[in-house]
Amino acid sequence: MIRLRGQITGLIVLPALAVIMPWRLFFRLARIVSRFSWLFKRETRQAVAGAQKTGQFVADEVWCRHFRMYKIIDAVDPWLSRFRSDSWMLRHIDVFGEWPKNTPFIANSMHFGAGFWALRHIRVNACPISLIMRPFDEWQKAFSWPMQVYLKAYEKAVLRAQGAAVTYTGKGFTERFKASLAAGNNQLSMIDVPKGKNINAFHVEFLGRPTYFVNGVVALAKQLDRPVVPYVMIVDFATGRRQLHIGTPITQESSLKESIQELAAFFDPFIRHDSAAWQLWGQYSAFLNSEFKQDE
Repeated sequence: MIRLRGQITGLIVLPALAVIMPWRLFFRLARIVSRFSWLFKRETRQAVAGAQKTGQFVADEVWCRHFRMYKIIDAVDPWLSRFRSDSWMLRHIDVFGEWPKNTPFIANSMHFGAGFWALRHIRVNACPISLIMRPFDEWQKAFSWPMQVYLKAYEKAVLRAQGAAVTYTGKGFTERFKASLAAGNNQLSMIDVPKGKNINAFHVEFLGRPTYFVNGVVALAKQLDRPVVPYVMIVDFATGRRQLHIGTPITQESSLKESIQELAAFFDPFIRHDSAAWQLWGQYSAFLNSEFKQDE
């Protein structure tokens, strides 16, 4: 019952309030609500365990509040994107770096911070973009009804924000990926949780430990001679403003393994600086799995 209350509050009530309230006022409210330990309780507990496993981060109460704040923002952003204009969004973002011009690219993030608005920022400043993701029908039914409401809103918001169709994974993904790029659409991929024992992964240095990053989309980008552009979007908890940091494009000059290490090196200092912003702490142990098939 407590978990359901937390999900209804975090995934339905707070997004509704974010839509009708001025952002600065809502952000103050969110900071207060983030103090409630029952909000995103299981996710927070799992994140604390993952962060502490590194021996580098102190996941205290302040850390937990910041983690819950990012969960709140992640929940409200699809709704804000649906009901706010491009000009409104741009007024609330400070941008460092720029997206490539005149060539489709692959934007790459790591479930860090509050990255949803990057979809619209790319569309406004470059070309339409296609988010690479699993079909919702494959996995959304495994979640509670509040989470399903959020996921359906997320899917609709993605389609409205990016200006192009989603590039779904699964059978035929490579053909869809190539066709979307050929049509002039940028792609957005995530360094996600490695699963299984036979996937291709590279051993990289990340957060001071041997870590394994899956290389599939980056390998495709290199085959097609398309740049991979890492980015993160973080939140200033004093003001509620977003900071979009766009990295240097990774091009054909680097080998595939060097490219994966460059991505790890880009994300590493951001996670060290604001570790509560990483949404995958609960699955951190999967990145340490030494049983993967390694490409050398």
